Amino acid sequence: FCQIAMPQYKMGRDDSDTPCTALILKFVLFLINCIILIIGLILVALGAFVEEEKTFSSLSVGSILSNPGAILIIAGSILVIIGGCGCIGALLEVFLLLCIFAAILSIVTLAEIAGLIVFVVQKDIINEGMAQAFDYYIVEYYNDIDKQNIIDVIQVSLQCCGSTARNATHIAPSSWEANPYFNCSSPAYQKCSVP
Repeated sequence: FCQIAMPQYKMGRDDSDTPCTALILKFVLFLINCIILIIGLILVALGAFVEEEKTFSSLSVGSILSNPGAILIIAGSILVIIGGCGCIGALLEVFLLLCIFAAILSIVTLAEIAGLIVFVVQKDIINEGMAQAFDYYIVEYYNDIDKQNIIDVIQVSLQCCGSTARNATHIAPSSWEANPYFNCSSPAYQKCSVP
């Protein structure tokens, strides 16, 4: 079966004594990493497109975390590295690339587990920090299109109107009073409202 489904390619060593399951595993690992590589390239291209469409750029850490283009480029680059190491390592059986592939996957998995533990243990601190960030984004609502889009998505998906509101019927005036366009003393047409 293996000789029909997966012809033997000479990649610098004789594969004639390689078991069929090893060849199938090599092929599956190569295909999965090709998919990861393609997804990473798409994310990098999409992030570059989003960055190109912006009218301004800033380099602070807070702006990178609220910048969808930068997040897409970073996530796509990590996926390209993982997928590239996995593809080349599986296809050519390069031990160093397979070790790098395994190390990166281990680091990403451990980081996700650590992030989950920190989130569970420090839930109140994280919620408070997110509420402060959301209040800051409300103040900057018309100054940054990325922050405006983040607020709009959060408010529509959670059906809330501020950092302390629980639903669309409860408007949190303390959140939007800090914005010069939406507070009740503003001469703007949006006063005493939320977007």
